[in-house]
Amino acid sequence: MAKQLFPKVVGGIAITCSFIILFFLLLNLQAAALALQGNQSNSNGNPRLGGGVSQQALLTLAVRVTLVQDEAPYLRLLSSLPVQISWHNFNPNTGKMETFSVAGTTDDRGRALFRLSPGNYSLVVSWNGVRGNRSIYINPEQRFNQVDWTVQRETISSYTLEFKDSRGDGRIIAGEKVSLTYRSDKPIRNPSLVEMRVDNPNAQRILGARPSQKVASLAVVGLVNLGGQSLIELTPIDPLVILELDPDALPRAAIYSVRVEGSPVIPIQERVIPGRPAQPVGAEDLP
Repeated sequence: MAKQLFPKVVGGIAITCSFIILFFLLLNLQAAALALQGNQSNSNGNPRLGGGVSQQALLTLAVRVTLVQDEAPYLRLLSSLPVQISWHNFNPNTGKMETFSVAGTTDDRGRALFRLSPGNYSLVVSWNGVRGNRSIYINPEQRFNQVDWTVQRETISSYTLEFKDSRGDGRIIAGEKVSLTYRSDKPIRNPSLVEMRVDNPNAQRILGARPSQKVASLAVVGLVNLGGQSLIELTPIDPLVILELDPDALPRAAIYSVRVEGSPVIPIQERVIPGRPAQPVGAEDLP
C-alpha cells in the first residue's frame, strides 16, 4: 500500500512546487512591466530603467548643475533643483513607441543621479525661468557618465533698446517685442533670459560691491549674431514699464545662458531671427 501512495505524494509535491515557481515568475514579469511605464519619480537612490533592460546593464548618469555669475557669490551649486530625463521606447502594453520620463532632484553637491540603459535621451533643466533642453547619448562603454549643466550670467552695461508702445500706455506686455543690441568680440551664445538689474542700495556690500536687484525680466525669442554686433529679440515676462527707463542711465542687462558639457552632448543650433540689426534709440525716441 505504501509503495502505491509514494509516487502520488511525490507527484503532488512536484505540482505544488511548479505552481509556486510559476507564481513568482509572474510577479517578476509584472514588476518589469511597471518599470517600463516610466512614471516620473525622484531618481536619487532609486534606479529607473531607461530602455527596459536588466539592472546589471544600467549605467550611471550624474547631472551637475552650477551657477556662474559676475556678481558675488560667483559660483554656486544649485541644490533642490528638478532635473528631467525623457526617452522614446516601445511600450509592450500598447504596442506603440511612446515617450517615457523620469525626474530627479539635485543634492547639496548640485548633482542628480540616474540609472539608465545606453541610448539617446533628452535632458531638461529649468532654474528661475532659465530653461534648457539638450540631447545626450549614454555610452555603453562607460559605466559612469557625467554632464555639467552650467547657468552663466554675464552683465552688459552698454546696450540699446528698440520697442514700440503700441497702446500708448507706457507698458510693453508679454507677447510684444523688445530688441536689445550690444557690441562684443565674444557674443553670448544661446541666451535664455535677460534681466534688467540695478544696484540694491539697502543690501550689504560683498567684496566691495552691492548685490543688484531685478527690475524687469524678459524671455529670449530670437537671436542674431553678426560680426561684433548681437541682437537679442525679447518679450517681457512681466509688463515692462518703459516710463521708468532713463535713456541716459539704463539698468544693466544680465544675460543668462546655458552651457552643457560632458559625456556626449549633441549641440543645438543657434536660434536666428530674420531682419536687420536694430538701430540705436536715443532719448528722443523714448516716451
